[in-house]
Amino acid sequence: MILNKYRRAVGKSNVSSKNFFPLYVVITTSKVMARQWMRQGKLGNALTWALRSHDVPLTTYLGDQFLDRYLREGNFVSTDLLENLGSCMLVSDRLTFLGKDFASSQADQSP
Repeated sequence: MILNKYRRAVGKSNVSSKNFFPLYVVITTSKVMARQWMRQGKLGNALTWALRSHDVPLTTYLGDQFLDRYLREGNFVSTDLLENLGSCMLVSDRLTFLGKDFASSQADQSP
């Protein structure tokens, strides 16, 4: 059921952006999907959708959740996403800190 919702959301988002539908359709769909993934504890998926929605408070909140989990468990979740944040980390100060902290921890682990 979740996979069907995901496919519909991606399809709606892609069709909306290709056919010049109002931007709020893409933003609203992305926010809804981010919150659904967040409720399920899938922070990486939630962050991906939050970045698509350009929602700074939601992105900041998810950055806090990543940092909180790092402090509790001692390791990062969704490392592939964190490795490839690029300029998206500039959306929020927490995300910038998270991206830089992740990069420095990766540099410390490499020989």
